[in-house]
Amino acid sequence: MSVGKRNLFSWFTLALLLSASPLAQELGLIDGVYTDSQARRGRRVYRQFCSSCHAPNMDGGEMGPGLRGGAFIDIWDGEYLAELILYTAETMPQDNPGSLSDEDYSDVLSYVLSGNEFPAGDVDLTLELAEKILIKTKH
Repeated sequence: MSVGKRNLFSWFTLALLLSASPLAQELGLIDGVYTDSQARRGRRVYRQFCSSCHAPNMDGGEMGPGLRGGAFIDIWDGEYLAELILYTAETMPQDNPGSLSDEDYSDVLSYVLSGNEFPAGDVDLTLELAEKILIKTKH
């Protein structure tokens, strides 16, 4: 086998192995993509920065839409969770977008996921993980 074909074979083998890795697989919201402790941290951040517009129960208010239920989740159907995190970071809090830490934004989204009754898991939600999580609500 020539050097060029051997390198191509090596890259192909590496790509095949990486695609079989659990971290390379696409995940869904039902796969436990945040932890309970992260959702609890997110609840504190939500109460401080989000509840005045989106309501303490996430059902929405005069200043912000609801963050629970099909109407909210369906908007993001077919998108990766990373898009929702980035959108939130770029637009919220409304009076100071982007002012929270990356961890705070991930924690708040974890709290929103818990409020939508998606199960918790064993790994904290991060932007890198969110890039693999497809929001799929319609079958």
